[in-house]
Amino acid sequence: MISRGVSSGLLSFSDDPVVALGGADVIWVAIDTPVDDSDVADAESVLTSLQELFSFMSPSPLVIVSSQLPIGSTRKLAAAYLQTTGDSQADFVCVPENLRLGLAIERFLKPDRVVVGADSERSEQRALRFLSHIDAPIVTMSTVAAEATKHAINSFLATSVAFANEIGLVCRLNGVDPREVEEGLKTDERIGRRAYVRAGEGFAGGTLGRDIRYLGMYGDQLDGGLPLLAAVRESNSHYLRWPLRALVHLNESGMIDFESASIVILGLTYKSSTNTLRRSSSVEFGRELVARGVSVRGYTPTALAEEDDLGFDLVIGGVDEALRGADVAIVMTDVVDVTSLCAGDYVSLMRTPIVIDYGRFVSDDVRRDGRITVIDSEIIQTIEKIH
Repeated sequence: MISRGVSSGLLSFSDDPVVALGGADVIWVAIDTPVDDSDVADAESVLTSLQELFSFMSPSPLVIVSSQLPIGSTRKLAAAYLQTTGDSQADFVCVPENLRLGLAIERFLKPDRVVVGADSERSEQRALRFLSHIDAPIVTMSTVAAEATKHAINSFLATSVAFANEIGLVCRLNGVDPREVEEGLKTDERIGRRAYVRAGEGFAGGTLGRDIRYLGMYGDQLDGGLPLLAAVRESNSHYLRWPLRALVHLNESGMIDFESASIVILGLTYKSSTNTLRRSSSVEFGRELVARGVSVRGYTPTALAEEDDLGFDLVIGGVDEALRGADVAIVMTDVVDVTSLCAGDYVSLMRTPIVIDYGRFVSDDVRRDGRITVIDSEIIQTIEKIH
């Protein structure tokens, strides 16, 4: 797609603001808002970067803001532009991105709907004309409502993930298959097939956590705070760390020895459909093990967007090589060539076939095989009662 655009002359790239912005009628802001290790966003860096470009913009631009920024950011930018340039004919609108890593182009070209936040009839109509080629319903609202909608969607999804994982723990504690409960939830029309109700991995990567943090800031302005959002982060953080608790138990019980054990982490990206490591819980987990003196290697089926300074060895594209000689395999994502492994693969390749199944990704064949020790949340609950 990029090659076609460049060869046709419809797409070009430049790091020169004069070339990039001069003559542009529409400027679409899609800067990825940075997040730190605690999911706190550096929104100010995005706002400052944009304001530094105001003087290079052509008169009367339509500026579409899709970066994840706090409520009120689009209005803040519009006011700053007017103060800087005196140009009252510019229009700033908010169109929250609704992409998914690994499916970005598909989601952009075929969205469920498009949210357009505008604060005047003129800016709304300009945005609607520009987006008229997109065959999807368009929902219009104010810029602050559009920004709040984006925060609300991601916070709702994060809450759903944390809720599903806690329901999964209750299920396993009582001998219930959480997949059956998932089916019961999804067949309720009030919830639906696409709901995030699968008990499995926690949320990572910074995207959902960033919006939980954005909304959580407003809790300081309320007498009762926003306890639900705070609890979602706490629940997710606790869930993300249970593989580490499992390993510590294995070490303390004598099943493995941290000083001599070889650990392989299967799946490094925070979602199996992407190649980015941003805020990957697998990488953070691996680094913590290395800090404890444990021998760690990670496996990913394809090349990563970032491979520098992982802190441990990396195996790309050969799951057999990754498993060979390992004492413990930790399955962190639903990577196809990992979830398709059979019991014989683990037994023949590993030194001591112990599998920590982070999100119940391994097959029932592996789970039932008496030669393999499979540890999942059900066992972790017993471990936490003991310790």
